[in-house]
Amino acid sequence: MTVDRCDSGQVTIDILPEDALLYVFDFYLDESTRVEAWHELIHVCRRWRILVFGSPRRLNLEIACRDIFRDRPGERLDIWPVLPIILSGHCDSPTRLDKIEARLKYHADRLCEIRLDLRMSPYVKEAIAALDKPFPMLRYLQITAHEGYLPPIYPNPDKFLGGSNHLLYISLFGVPIPEMPNLLLSFTDLEDLRLNDIPFTGFFPLDTMVTALSALTRLKVLLFTLRHDFRYPHHPDWENERSPLPTRTVLPSLTVLKVKNYPQILEDFMVRIDAPLLDYLHIVSNNGSDLDLDTPVFRFIKLMPKFRSPDKAYIGVDTEIRKIWIEFSWPKQSSRRPLSLGICGLSHEPQPERQIPRLVQFCREPLFPLPTLEDLHIGIVMGGRFSPQSLLDNVESTRWLELLQPFTTVKNLYLTQEFAPSIAHALQDLTAERAMVLPTLENVFIESLQSGSAHEVIGQFAAARQLSGHPIGIHDWLGGGLEPDIDYR
Repeated sequence: MTVDRCDSGQVTIDILPEDALLYVFDFYLDESTRVEAWHELIHVCRRWRILVFGSPRRLNLEIACRDIFRDRPGERLDIWPVLPIILSGHCDSPTRLDKIEARLKYHADRLCEIRLDLRMSPYVKEAIAALDKPFPMLRYLQITAHEGYLPPIYPNPDKFLGGSNHLLYISLFGVPIPEMPNLLLSFTDLEDLRLNDIPFTGFFPLDTMVTALSALTRLKVLLFTLRHDFRYPHHPDWENERSPLPTRTVLPSLTVLKVKNYPQILEDFMVRIDAPLLDYLHIVSNNGSDLDLDTPVFRFIKLMPKFRSPDKAYIGVDTEIRKIWIEFSWPKQSSRRPLSLGICGLSHEPQPERQIPRLVQFCREPLFPLPTLEDLHIGIVMGGRFSPQSLLDNVESTRWLELLQPFTTVKNLYLTQEFAPSIAHALQDLTAERAMVLPTLENVFIESLQSGSAHEVIGQFAAARQLSGHPIGIHDWLGGGLEPDIDYR
């Protein structure tokens, strides 16, 4: 008698105890990106359906309410158990506005997330007014408006979201609410605040915002992004060193700060705050000509020891938006993310090669000298659609050498295949006066070295370094491309 070993020791999943099944369900739902992933589980068998519906909190069961325009407010959702609801909808017609208002009213006690897309909608004010009611389960609010001009909107601080003090996340895009600081005073549990693309009509005094933030003792993430045409008046009194600076407010839990598109707001904001736990500083200036390197921003950086020892620098060209950026990163410490600081090229300069002098100035101060920076990456951002050849053809060797000169401690230089020939020629053209550009260089990594045109030129540079008593190794860079940690778009 033969034994079929394929059947030996096999069991079915039905014999697993409930705790083990819940562990499997947990893992499956955590890996899925769909809110409705639990639907597959309840259709397997009756036992699974009872187990899933019996553990709604552990499995974080939620209902996604997206198709709100084909049914009456309570019609389709009533087939499910009473679970938290995620409401999302686009409001670009009176009918859709009515449907959204009905959902907000009918399910106010079950809504845990609200995501309103108001792009190209003439009903922004009306949609926000529909939020003037309590939402006791609400944890997440996201409102996206269009990029056109919007008059300021003034929600009633006493009615907006009914003072939902368990709200954890707010994200507003292009929504002009000058009274935002007053609204925030009700949301004392807030952990993540993202104010994106703030128009001039919706800006608020920074002192009132800092006062409001001081009450948010659990706030961990703060993001400011101003609209590209924003103009914020700088305080001339702060330019007088004898003028007293505002009292600094401690934000005790803040770990992530992101500011983009206009440096002066960061200057005015930085002199007002102290964030002892900050471990991720994400700065983008899309208008480098306005960036004063002797500002509270960079004085703040200088005064924080953990911001003074980056180990990597990235100089990249995004060929899609035709901008040059530079970014520094710090080594990861324990469970914290690496620190990042970046500056983008001039937003009004159509020729990226003319942005290089500004980056050179940034490299010289305020962060340099950088005694711990050992890795320098130069190249094209992955995914760019346009050829960088026009940029490379217009950059003189002296410009590359000027840009490289501050990096006196770099040991490893990484070049994408597009940049390698130009920089290799620049290094080959070193004069005696500039012979010590990259004096500590030990290795050059070039993407697709064997097939690239830089192979011969970089070989000549390596031979010259060998003769000067500073040998370097030339290697094929298998990784290639740059992925900035900061979004510069």
